[in-house]
This record gives sequence, C-alpha cells and structure tokens, in this order.
Amino acid sequence: MLFIVKGGPEGGKSGNRIAASGHKGADQGKITVEVGMAEVGAKVGSNADGVEKVLLGSNEAVLMTYKKENKPDFYWIVWVKNGSDLEYSVRAQGETVSKQELIKIAKQLNEAK
Repeated sequence: MLFIVKGGPEGGKSGNRIAASGHKGADQGKITVEVGMAEVGAKVGSNADGVEKVLLGSNEAVLMTYKKENKPDFYWIVWVKNGSDLEYSVRAQGETVSKQELIKIAKQLNEAK
C-alpha cells in the first residue's frame, strides 16, 4: 500500500491539516487519513445515513455511513485523541474496504499515533 502525505495550504481553513491517501493498487480505490488541529467549540453535523460509536483503544470515535443509490457505501471515522487537540479521521469507499476493515485500520492508526 502506498501513502501520500500532504499539508494544507498556508493560511487556509485546511492549513492545519495533514492528509495521507493510501492506495491499494490500480483501480482499487483509496483510503484517506487526515490529522489536524481540532477546532475548539466547532459545531459538527452530518448528513450520514447511519452513525454509530466505535471504541479505538481508549478513544471514542464516530463511524458515519453514507449511502447513494447504485453506489457502494462510503465510510468515515472521526475521533479526537485524548489529552491533545489533534483530530484524526479515516475514510474510504465500501468497494475499497468493508466497514469492519476500516475500523481495523482506524484502530491500527490509533495505536501508532
């Protein structure tokens, strides 16, 4: 698996985020990981079709599932590291990884950070 890491543009809203895209191979999709400074007091909402809490080590996270007609589900996990201002997220199309595989990847990232 290949990972590409990049920072956001200076001074922009995403200027404090780092994204890593992992490619499973040609035409197999990608897994995107982002790490950035959590915005204190930011209001968060989602138009997800399904939301569930998952435990990543001692950190709680939210797994959101988005469904579109005739397309694979899209999964997005977001969590904030305990004791810091960093926010982590990992997301992928269902054709790239299953929901259980994405949770496993998030757990591995949680252990590695």
